[in-house]
Amino acid sequence: SSLFTSTLVFNAILARLWLKESVTRTDAVLYCCIVGGVSLTAACLPRETEILKIHESSLLYGDASAVACWVVMGLALAFLHYLILVRFERQYDDPVHHYAKQPKRIYRIAMFSYPFILGSLEGISYLCLKTFNNWYYHWSDGDETQTQHFFFWTGVSIAPVLLVWTLFWLRKGYARFPITQIFPVELASLTIVSVMGGLFVHDEADMMSWQDSVWVALGLVILVTAIMAVAFFKSADHEHA
Repeated sequence: SSLFTSTLVFNAILARLWLKESVTRTDAVLYCCIVGGVSLTAACLPRETEILKIHESSLLYGDASAVACWVVMGLALAFLHYLILVRFERQYDDPVHHYAKQPKRIYRIAMFSYPFILGSLEGISYLCLKTFNNWYYHWSDGDETQTQHFFFWTGVSIAPVLLVWTLFWLRKGYARFPITQIFPVELASLTIVSVMGGLFVHDEADMMSWQDSVWVALGLVILVTAIMAVAFFKSADHEHA
């Protein structure tokens, strides 16, 4: 995760040089906060992982903490889907200017929601990819039971839907906002969902000391604060009527 955040820096440089998008000192500070939050979180997470078999994964995904995590993420995504697809795109999304001519409040909410949905879907994809990678390891080692479990075929059915869904929001978000505005929010959201999923779905919280838990919590607070600040300050860059 900490290595992946380097793309935020390169993204800002390329967007400034090639696309002529503005990058202010405030942007640079916020980008550093996001990189710092992700790095702090990654540094304190468990360094070891268990390669679980498919029946073990199915038990983890049905555990109370995992169910609670899925419910919270599901409700948040459902609300934002309703807000954007039913309310905002019908009332405020201009075919030419999109949200650029709308009041700052509307612009800020939209600028936060699109990349947050996208980053959350990418984070969920990472969780599923880790689970699939565990299955593949055991299957390639000669364990044919991995493909006979109902959970395997559930994952195979969900994967293409999740892929199309993610691409759908990728296209929507980047068609409406500059890269330097929404990519930081996408990256931070991806990290938050991945970390929360790892802790509560894959039970990685059991491998951490209370000190590491405190540092991870601090890193997540920094990320949440940074993405809200990005939505607030970058909204000043767009043109209003």
